[in-house]
Amino acid sequence: MKFKTAVWPVCCVFLLFSTVLHGQEMPWAQSEFLLSAYNPPCTSHPEPPYPDSLFTDYLNAHMNIFLWARDEDALIDKIHQYGIKYFIDVQSIGDENDDVEFLLRGENEEAPPDIPEYLLQEIDALVDKYKDDPNLLGYYLCDEPFASAFDNIAKVVDRIRSKDPNRVCYVNLWPYFPNEPGDLTPPEGDDAYLESFIQKTNIRLLSYDRYNFYNLSDDNEAYFDQIERIRRKAVKYDLPFCNIVQAIGTNGTSVSWDSPGDGEHLDWRTPNEAEHRWLVYTSLVYGVHGLVWFHWDYADWGVIENPDKDLVYPSLQSINGEIDSLKQIMLKLKTQQVYHVRGNHIERIGETPDVVVQLPQQDSLIVGTFADEDGEENYFMLMNKDYSHPLSTAVKMSYFLTDLQLFDVNDNSWKAVSFETDSRGTIFTVDLREGGGKLYRFNGSRLLPSKFDFTLAPNPFETTTTLTYSIPEMFHGRSSYQVKLEVYDGQGQKVATLVDEEQGAGRYFVEFKGSRFPSGIYLCVLSVDEEQVIEKMIKLL
Repeated sequence: MKFKTAVWPVCCVFLLFSTVLHGQEMPWAQSEFLLSAYNPPCTSHPEPPYPDSLFTDYLNAHMNIFLWARDEDALIDKIHQYGIKYFIDVQSIGDENDDVEFLLRGENEEAPPDIPEYLLQEIDALVDKYKDDPNLLGYYLCDEPFASAFDNIAKVVDRIRSKDPNRVCYVNLWPYFPNEPGDLTPPEGDDAYLESFIQKTNIRLLSYDRYNFYNLSDDNEAYFDQIERIRRKAVKYDLPFCNIVQAIGTNGTSVSWDSPGDGEHLDWRTPNEAEHRWLVYTSLVYGVHGLVWFHWDYADWGVIENPDKDLVYPSLQSINGEIDSLKQIMLKLKTQQVYHVRGNHIERIGETPDVVVQLPQQDSLIVGTFADEDGEENYFMLMNKDYSHPLSTAVKMSYFLTDLQLFDVNDNSWKAVSFETDSRGTIFTVDLREGGGKLYRFNGSRLLPSKFDFTLAPNPFETTTTLTYSIPEMFHGRSSYQVKLEVYDGQGQKVATLVDEEQGAGRYFVEFKGSRFPSGIYLCVLSVDEEQVIEKMIKLL
């Protein structure tokens, strides 16, 4: 949550791709991963002259995008001098009698009036002034709107798109949670809020913020609930999404909210480098195409004017350097599946993963799988969920690999990874810093040969699942075969033999009663003479 100021711009993912919108072909083509900071330089410097350090400090931290810039010639000239890209602030239109922010955002339960035509004409003039500027990436509209303002946002998006279809409009959304104290949750809940926003505005990106580190506690579980919620909407509507992450603490800053009782003292602490890294890689493993640091230039608790600057700035420089290496690859990848794994137990699973990894003991990872531009699902990221300790662990993977490579962020190259393959898949070792992650690509085949049409359902399951397989006619030229169906746990130990007999051609159904077994990942091995088929199954709590 953030408090109201004259302008609360956040981030915009300049994601441009071909799509059909309102019946019109939108020639958007993505140019770059968004790596930026909220509030950008000059937020606390309302007029020129602008010191060069405002721009050089920003560029030296691997950021060259202003999330918004005022409609001011002197500022735009300075932006051009340093080759910086920017979003123009739409809220800067009108005069002191026009509360454009309220028209686009609303306020608590108060619905804003319809945006008048004369302000839409001022937006037309703003677009005409900047649309030919090659440094312009898009148009910032508002931050954390209420659902009552969605109709006004839709009108502005349509107006801008009609004049400049090649650029993106940006709106950052509330980090809502149902029944969470302190959040102004709409009665219909998160999903209805997100669905309504996407359907009404037809906007082509999603963005949200949720800050994680406090002096007295942290809220990792709520953090993951929200990023998965946004990711699912992004997948459903084929949209990019951006995460705004916490750069700095409030250092005792007390905040008065506009509405009585809405807020009080903010107790955010300044994250250390490992926690900064954790914020970055939790975002990347979930598939973001934009990362924004909150925040840069604001009063006493932006990065630039903060007593912790000497600690925070080098941390952001270092971690932004890693993003700088990864961003062009990540930009071309689409999130497929994300789950958390602790030892053999899969946690926070939304769908049965295609790439299943297992770990020894209680080591903990987040696993994200990705598809490239050709639809090949041969990328995955492993991320250390622990920001307090490094992790070195063996990883078992449910693929027979022929090649495995790791992207080295230090020299921007893919490097071969040693691995071993057996009948249960592939084993390799990963070393991760506190909160760190690594991106892999691979070639190989799943443990799902199709000759025997071997499946099980339901999967995952809680108590019982049914295994189904077929033996084709005249397989190996005989009428009957020695068939075994066995179940192994994550350590490779056999825990059950379901079939051990001669069988002829036909389709077979075998029930596995797993209620006495602990939750985790198991492998079902079907052996027909000398041939094997292996299927993974997941026993839930």
